[in-house]
Amino acid sequence: MADADIAARIEAATQLRRLDLPVTIVIGELRQRYFHRVARHVERLIARASLHSVRGGSHAVHIDSPSEVAARIE
Repeated sequence: MADADIAARIEAATQLRRLDLPVTIVIGELRQRYFHRVARHVERLIARASLHSVRGGSHAVHIDSPSEVAARIE
């Protein structure tokens, strides 16, 4: 799926572009590629966003790797 297709599916894109606060996006390395593309797209929409991929993390990265997730959001 192309980035344009992803953008069309994110209904909140306008609101995300308006955010003016730090946002941390954490995704598990083992998630499907589609979700990594979505996460990168959301990172580009939010001016002060940072994206982190947790090695070995799955869909439930906060359960798989809680200390790594906590370290990213502190």
